[in-house]
Amino acid sequence: MALVTPQRRSRNDDDEESEISVDGESRHSTPNKRVRRSHDNEDSEEDATGGDEGDDGDGDEDSDAVLPDSFRRSPKGKRRAAPARPPTGEPGKHQPGSIVRVKLTDFVTYSRAEFHPGPSLNMIIGPNGTGKSTLVCAIALGLGAKPEVLGRAKKENEFIRHGCATAETVIELAADPRKHDRNPVIRRKYTREGNKTDFYLNGRKTSQKEILKLLKGFSIQVQNLCQFLPQDRVVEFAALNPEALLVQTQQAAAPAYMHDWYEELKSMQKEYKTQKSEEQSLLERLKHLEQRQNLSAPDVQRLRERDAFKERIEGLQQLRPFAEYQLARKRTTEAKQRQKAAERELRRLRDQVEPNLAIEKEKETYLFEVEKVSKSRMSLLEKMAKTVAAASQKLTAADEAIESSKKKLEDEQKSLKATKQKMPGLHQNLTAIQNALNAGAPEPVDQAALNEENRRLIIQRRDIESEISSLLEERGSLEQRITVQRQEIQKAEQERERSQTQAGQLSNKLKRINPAAHRAWEWIESNRHRFRSEVYGPPVIECSIHDPRHAAAVEYALGGDALAFTVTSSEDFKMLGHELYAVRGIS
Repeated sequence: MALVTPQRRSRNDDDEESEISVDGESRHSTPNKRVRRSHDNEDSEEDATGGDEGDDGDGDEDSDAVLPDSFRRSPKGKRRAAPARPPTGEPGKHQPGSIVRVKLTDFVTYSRAEFHPGPSLNMIIGPNGTGKSTLVCAIALGLGAKPEVLGRAKKENEFIRHGCATAETVIELAADPRKHDRNPVIRRKYTREGNKTDFYLNGRKTSQKEILKLLKGFSIQVQNLCQFLPQDRVVEFAALNPEALLVQTQQAAAPAYMHDWYEELKSMQKEYKTQKSEEQSLLERLKHLEQRQNLSAPDVQRLRERDAFKERIEGLQQLRPFAEYQLARKRTTEAKQRQKAAERELRRLRDQVEPNLAIEKEKETYLFEVEKVSKSRMSLLEKMAKTVAAASQKLTAADEAIESSKKKLEDEQKSLKATKQKMPGLHQNLTAIQNALNAGAPEPVDQAALNEENRRLIIQRRDIESEISSLLEERGSLEQRITVQRQEIQKAEQERERSQTQAGQLSNKLKRINPAAHRAWEWIESNRHRFRSEVYGPPVIECSIHDPRHAAAVEYALGGDALAFTVTSSEDFKMLGHELYAVRGIS
């Protein structure tokens, strides 16, 4: 069993040694070995290829015993070889998470070895070929790290000793009294066949995930170069820039929230730079636009003045018809005033003579109407009398013809009867009668012709009676037309009387504007009893304006609504729409 502890060195030894880099190699050495130098007081030499395993700071020993003067005099040496602070725990006692024991079985060059590091282990040094790198690899793999962390082999079974089928590492860590009642012992078994590996914690088989969870509780980060630096990754560590080194240091030594703050600070700084760049770009663009604006300000001002003048001209052009309308309206108003004055004068003169002429005018009107009706009736009666007289004459002539035919027929029948009575006496003188007949016999009576003449006269009589009936019907039609004309005259009188009132004038105005709307309004006036609520006519009739000067503007604002009807209930609206559109065809 070998106990690895750092060997204290004197100042003279450091002066005599050649310069050593961070990974422990001499700047004048070969890649594998450096020249060994003997010293009377020195039991062993430092290995230039020695690695370090960051676990706890060494506060008991001076850094001068580990690093030479040449390294401490260099800028990196001053920054990286600063004296380690003493641990915060009790001196000489392992801190929680420190390595207490390392045991190797058939691992690389060790067939069986066991190490008991002290409480201040932070670096492994020794001559070349003593197994420093093997110990470092065993610690890393035993704590659940992947082979890639070491920068050597890529598979775990490559660390098994040559000729052996399995290997084993056992690492005992110092326990945290607040969490554990004993030191955690992590055992890892490596099998060459199939590259298998098994983990055991305190003798119980477990998973790599549980091992990493335990190490996280101790803040052990094997993959962090600031906490665990294998020999083969010293060059990679030396190549870290200050930013990456700061991140590694935060993850190794600072609390978790410190790294989160750092990342948040980086993000905020990046965002600040981005916004600062955008702000600068916007300021430059604003300055450029302001310069362009200042250059084009006179043109813009002239364009604005031009647009203002154009807008004013357009407004005045739009108001020009209104001004012309106002002028025409003023002239119309003056003409209406003169007309009203003349009408007042005419009414005054009429009022003076009205009492004297009213009765005579009424008589003349009445006489004119009576004469007109009398003439019409007389003309109608004369026409009818002539028609009746002509028909009567025809009827009388037909009756006379019928009577004459009847009388003639009776005479012929009487003559025939008398002749028959005389027949027996005349047979005796047949020859004489024959002679008499041969000399000039009376013409025989044509009964068929008489019947035909009788029928003709009857038909002629019926035609005369039909003509008389037609004349009577025409007389009734004329009387009906006279009645209609009287009604129209009466309606015209009422219309004239109504036109003399304001409502009548407005109604006439509506009739001139829109006859269909006027017919609808007349129907509404005549059927107000059919509506459930109030129905208002168009604003042309219902509304009045106190100041006539504003009438044109109001009519212009109303537009098509000036002829609209207003209904105050849905039932009246449906009934009115049906009556006007469907029944009367008013649209």
